[in-house]
Formats: sequence, structure tokens, C-alpha cells
Amino acid sequence: MCYVALGSQPTPDDDDKRNRELLAAVQTRYMTYDQLIQQTRDSYADYLKANEKLSRIQKLVEGI
Repeated sequence: MCYVALGSQPTPDDDDKRNRELLAAVQTRYMTYDQLIQQTRDSYADYLKANEKLSRIQKLVEGI
């Protein structure tokens, strides 16, 4: 599988489904830089939340 980061969606941008199907035929997917940045931010926020919970649990265990 090949992944491609693009500045904007491939043209014609009003036919996203067909664009994705054509790329899938050659085992390729795309993501725009904006989508990549947002996905990265969301993943990091999830990581920070999980880490915060773990830190509180660890402090409780260490206090016992």
C-alpha cells in the first residue's frame, strides 16, 4: 500500500469517490496535509488524555 500526502484533493475535487477508487486500483491512498495535521493533533490529544489518567493511577499506586 502506498500513501500520498497532498496539498489539496486531486481533481476533479467534486468526484472524491471516483478519485479514491482509481487510486485504490493501484493500491494507493491519499490524505491532504490539513487532514494529516488534524489527525495527528487528535491522536496526540488522545495520547495526552490517556497519559494523564495513567499518571494519576500511578501516583495513587505509589502512595499506597
